[in-house]
This record gives sequence, structure tokens and C-alpha cells, in this order.
Amino acid sequence: MEHEEFDYCFYFEDGKPDAYRYCVAFEEGHAIYHRFTIEDYEEFGYLIGMDRMNLSNMARICGGDPEGKCSLLLAHAGQSSDVADPWYTGDFEATWQDVNIGCRALLKELTEKK
Repeated sequence: MEHEEFDYCFYFEDGKPDAYRYCVAFEEGHAIYHRFTIEDYEEFGYLIGMDRMNLSNMARICGGDPEGKCSLLLAHAGQSSDVADPWYTGDFEATWQDVNIGCRALLKELTEKK
């Protein structure tokens, strides 16, 4: 699938030196996981990181964030914390709650802008 086929991209860190993104095409319900690139910064209006390391990696790949497109997911819910990482905490419920809160707040923000 080409970039223009996606509606949103969410960024995750997989523990390797390079960065990735999770792209969603809502029309067909597809989720595609592939490398995050500087071209993504140019193509998408929102780049959402789950934690500060994600934001740091996105800034490194893109040479900064001059247009203010990068943000922490929970920042959209008025929180300054990272999404709980179940790899380290073993608490998948906490991660689910963080992602749910952040995504609901982001959805509200996006729908109110229309």
C-alpha cells in the first residue's frame, strides 16, 4: 500500500536502532506496520509517539519537528506521562487504559477541529 492510502499513522518503538510506524487505512480496516521515514513527516499532519523515546527518534529521523506535528499520545488527554509499556511493566491493562484515554482524547480533538 502507498502512503496516500492511509488515514493515520501511530508511532511505536520496537527496541531496534531504527524506528517504525503503524499505519491505519480505515476504509478497509487494514493495519500496516513499516519503517518511519522523513517523507512521513512531510505527508502526515499528526505523528503520535507513545513515549518520549519515540518522540526523540522521530525528531532524529526528521531533523526536528519544525511544524509541531509530533506529540505524545497522552498529551492529547492533558497528561505529560508516557504510555505504560507492558514489555517492562507486564501490566497490559495499564497500557490499554493509557492508549484508550489517549486515543479518545485525540479523536475528540480531531473531530472538534472539523
